[in-house]
Amino acid sequence: MTAVESVGMTVSDMDRAVEFYSQVLSFKKVSDVEVLGTEYEQLQGLFGVRLRVVRMQLSNETIELTEYLTPKGKLISIDSHSNERWFQHIAIAVSNMDKAYQHLRSFKVQRASTAPQRIPNSNKAAAGIRAFYFKDPDGHNLEIIYFSIKGLNFQVTLSAKRLCMSNFAVFAKIFVGSYFGKGIDYTSLQLSHRLLVC
Repeated sequence: MTAVESVGMTVSDMDRAVEFYSQVLSFKKVSDVEVLGTEYEQLQGLFGVRLRVVRMQLSNETIELTEYLTPKGKLISIDSHSNERWFQHIAIAVSNMDKAYQHLRSFKVQRASTAPQRIPNSNKAAAGIRAFYFKDPDGHNLEIIYFSIKGLNFQVTLSAKRLCMSNFAVFAKIFVGSYFGKGIDYTSLQLSHRLLVC
């Protein structure tokens, strides 16, 4: 294993999802295809599957949005919590938390956090980092994250070619750009086992 190629998410309405990720989070659409056939049925394990797949890019990272045109799947449960194994999120690095937070508020995003939170000094590895959780139109959890000068050592030592996975986080560092929407910092995946690739 060498790298995370992309992060995939299933959406219920592709046009709505593309509008959200491009207008609210500054992603750019890279490709937009519709696929079907026996190979995709076998790959997905679903009979009669027809998919619309859109790749969106932010800095050097991509996400892959998939809408199942047929068959339709279940919605994310409204009572999902972060301690459940299907929970995952992507974090987008920002250089100005206050401006990024106001930007999100201007779009009236659905909040998961009450407001941006600061990691306390008792967590020496991440002290000073600020984060805010919110949701996309399908209920996927997203995060904006700001690294203070003191907190930068926590992540900057990781490079794009070095991937370390542990029980609750996958780190693939790319901290660049202006106050908002210039890089995905990490995807946080709940894993039932430990995996380390360094």
